[in-house]
Amino acid sequence: MAQSRRHPRGHGTINVICPRCSFYYTAEISGRRQQADCPQCGAFVGEVDPEGGLVVKCVCRRCGLGYPVDVSAPAPAFTCPGCGSAMKLGERALLRKFGEVWRLRRSQKEEPAGEGGRIDLDEMEIGADLLARVPRSLALAYACVPVRFENDVLTVAVKEPLQEGTLEDLAFLLGCKVQGAAVPAAALDRALRRFYGAEGPA
Repeated sequence: MAQSRRHPRGHGTINVICPRCSFYYTAEISGRRQQADCPQCGAFVGEVDPEGGLVVKCVCRRCGLGYPVDVSAPAPAFTCPGCGSAMKLGERALLRKFGEVWRLRRSQKEEPAGEGGRIDLDEMEIGADLLARVPRSLALAYACVPVRFENDVLTVAVKEPLQEGTLEDLAFLLGCKVQGAAVPAAALDRALRRFYGAEGPA
């Protein structure tokens, strides 16, 4: 596997092979920057195996062998089967992070926008404590309004089509699992003006 570069705040890289187009590229996850998608075709860094796990095709930094690593396994094998070279700690951490991102994306696909039931924002009263969970700057930037917080899961009203990565970004920034509930764009715009003072058409 190609040598990882050390950066402040846990930044790092790892060389992988795209599961869709076989493009060889450097993937990175660090803070808000998440270059886990293939720059050639847009596929996620890993592919789902028949048993539902996530496999990442890595490249050994010593012998250049490409080999799969099941990052969803309880104890992933972080050793090259060709030369026996072990991955560096930073590379292992990145692969575990890929697994976390994949699980989050999978949960969002299994619980698509709208799973929280029908929401009538025009009739809904949202308390100050709930609104405080999503700062005004984030609510306006991501066009969302918090409508429920139960069992450490925040439900936000969003409009369809949902922009790629919105719920993932919010989960990272807010520090909790975030799920979406689809509402009409006009209703969401009215709610943003009502609860956050956003500017827009009446």
